[in-house]
Amino acid sequence: MSLKFSVLDTSVLISGARGIKSAAAYAALTAFAQGDYILVEKRVYFAAIAGTTADTTAPTHADGDVVDGTVTWRRVPRGDRQTFQVVNDSADLIYLSSDGQPAVLNEGNRLNANGGAWNMPNLHNGEIFAIAVTTASNLTIDER
Repeated sequence: MSLKFSVLDTSVLISGARGIKSAAAYAALTAFAQGDYILVEKRVYFAAIAGTTADTTAPTHADGDVVDGTVTWRRVPRGDRQTFQVVNDSADLIYLSSDGQPAVLNEGNRLNANGGAWNMPNLHNGEIFAIAVTTASNLTIDER
């Protein structure tokens, strides 16, 4: 999946609105919103229908949907692929922070202009922020 968006001159959360931005651990008797992701033994599931999990174990199905309490979990296809790449599609530098803190200019992971990339070999379970030196800088996120 690829996603393009703009980064402004202030720190912006880029691992938030779409894609497999972060995956929580499964928890019984817990409310999950529609679109929430969980990671279970390198398999990714998302809540197709919001609800509360039952007092059971995490989902284990290979594909399709399964009802767990009032939550419907859908297996994310090819969830075993766990790469995350951010590419700078702009003419200016962009900096990333993957420690959950807002990005700061001239600190963290530097993405050079016009194709600079940052790769994570594993599914990231947390927030990633970006900051650019100019407005309307563009990033592409590719998760596989």
